Amino acid sequence: MYRKIYRGDFKCPPWFSSEARRLVTKLLDPNPSTRINIAKIMDSSWFKKSIPKKMKSNKEIEFETGDKSKQPEILNAFHIISLSEGFDLSPLFEEKKREEKEELRFATTRPASSVISRLEEAGGGGEVHREEE
Repeated sequence: MYRKIYRGDFKCPPWFSSEARRLVTKLLDPNPSTRINIAKIMDSSWFKKSIPKKMKSNKEIEFETGDKSKQPEILNAFHIISLSEGFDLSPLFEEKKREEKEELRFATTRPASSVISRLEEAGGGGEVHREEE
């Protein structure tokens, strides 16, 4: 995901207008020297377009369409990161349960047998138990 952001490789959702797509493409340009600035954003036709006087609420839209799946889902940065494989940020925001054991996780390129033998050496002959996932 981060490589795609760096390369500027993304797809706009289907409900974006063509004007909005062009503006988002210019906003997400990975090259800061060619990226659009605030003055040009404010000068764009999409930015200047007036919005309807009365905006429909989500409930009105749901009632009209009868299908909630067509509505865009609101995601913040934490939601997007949590969709990435290998990232689980929930422990940062959740309190640990008292009966819960403390865990330590890490990643390595070494085989499991060499990691276990190193842990046994470091433990000074103590027992090391490996849980299967």
